Amino acid sequence: MAELYLGLDIGGTKVAVGLVDGAGRVAAQARRSTESLRQEGEFVPALLRLARSVAGERPAGVGIALPGPVDPRRGVIRRAPRNQELEGVPLAEICAQELGCPAVADNDANCAALAEARFGAGRGAASLAYFTVSTGIGGGFIVEGRPLSGRQGTAAEFGHVILSPQGPRCDCGGRGCLEALASGSAIARSAREAAAAVPGSRLASAEFLAGRPLDAARVDEAAQAGDAAAQRVWEEAMTWLGLGVATVINVLDPAVVVLGGGVTAAGERLLVPVRRVVAERCMPDIARETPIRQAELGAEVGIVGAAELVMGQ
Repeated sequence: MAELYLGLDIGGTKVAVGLVDGAGRVAAQARRSTESLRQEGEFVPALLRLARSVAGERPAGVGIALPGPVDPRRGVIRRAPRNQELEGVPLAEICAQELGCPAVADNDANCAALAEARFGAGRGAASLAYFTVSTGIGGGFIVEGRPLSGRQGTAAEFGHVILSPQGPRCDCGGRGCLEALASGSAIARSAREAAAAVPGSRLASAEFLAGRPLDAARVDEAAQAGDAAAQRVWEEAMTWLGLGVATVINVLDPAVVVLGGGVTAAGERLLVPVRRVVAERCMPDIARETPIRQAELGAEVGIVGAAELVMGQ
């Protein structure tokens, strides 16, 4: 019988647990909101109960994707504003003891990058730069099958490349980071500003929003419908994202760039402007040689990437 690995993908709003085989296929999984686990009492015991409900017989190993910078030696998350109950907790060690198998942990973007490098849009590439573009922007860089960690486990934080020193404040405390300019939350902020400035736009229309949040998906929808204010917001965000990708390509020279996360559901409407900016701003030879692809693994990328952490041990 093929070995199965347990992947835990822990986020600020949801937790996903899955059993993954050596080919990256998810055999069984369960998903819960993070808040519902908190309501059960202490978070870590509730998380372990969810893991056991999926694990069945003892898995070959457990991999954990954590939402923040992780100490690469101890597998401990350093800072997690939305999951403060996990800060400083040796979760990998606890899982190893409770589930009776090896356990390792890393940053969630590193895990997603691993999954795409082995099983997704970066299959066969010698190196891969991964951007996850959702509420924030995370990153991972894979070389020879392993993530680049850095001295403190904070390498490849692409969302905190500084592009506009006097730009908007970022959650990291800095200004003008890529995350503050092109993430889902940044697009929503710019859309609110545009709606206030252009009250006749779709972005300001109660009929258009109809109780839906003014988020990146609504901006994309309004832009497709021809709304000039939405088009300006979207194009500006894609320009910043393209500049961030171009900067990473110039510095790290990856074999492939993969873009994932909720905002990239826009597909070609995101990829086309990003590729255009990269072609304009990157060193020409590098730009021609570096494909930019949409991630392939969808909602299972965190589970698969977490499991891949321990597969490679």
